[in-house]
Amino acid sequence: MMTKLNIIKVLILSTIFLSACDKSNDLKDKICGNSIKYWDYNMMSRDQNVWFTFSFDKTGHVKKYSFYKNKRWLFEDYPRETSVRWTVSKDSILTFLESKNKIVNISDNFIKLIDLRTNEEYILYKAKGNLNIQSE
Repeated sequence: MMTKLNIIKVLILSTIFLSACDKSNDLKDKICGNSIKYWDYNMMSRDQNVWFTFSFDKTGHVKKYSFYKNKRWLFEDYPRETSVRWTVSKDSILTFLESKNKIVNISDNFIKLIDLRTNEEYILYKAKGNLNIQSE
């Protein structure tokens, strides 16, 4: 027979489990919405300023585009099919293009990440306006 304490424990654990499942779905919704979202990334170093765009779709596919003078070109040099997939876990780990990143902050307009391998922080900004994706 279950005591009141055991019932409370079960309720607390159920709530934690359900909220963790909801968190993964909430993150996925912010990342790709109902179909697909595009996110810009600026890779800056001392001697260069390079922009990329990533698209994340709801079926788990990710694409990487170069972004220069308001035009985007698709990168197609991925080493294997699994590298063009993305996932997000309930503990806020976003995996894509062979990298694992901890989501530290997310909104409708940006995603702040920490690369788990290098410990570098970076931000993806929601792409706005005409995407201007080039065919060649």
